[in-house]
Amino acid sequence: MKHRTDYTEYGGAPILGFKRLAIKAHGRSNAKAISNAIRVAANSSKQNICTKIEDSIGRFNKQYAIELAEI
Repeated sequence: MKHRTDYTEYGGAPILGFKRLAIKAHGRSNAKAISNAIRVAANSSKQNICTKIEDSIGRFNKQYAIELAEI
């Protein structure tokens, strides 16, 4: 369980609401955590995560608007 909740293993996570990728790391991050945050940033960039999140939110909003219209 410790491995799954250890912030140094993940390093950081994308912050929502930006057009460009922004990764937030824990304030107490050590070298291992920063290294993993850089890995997360590189993988997120390669996977075009910002566009995927934006598209998912758009689909959600569209679906939600349709469901509200049906009420």
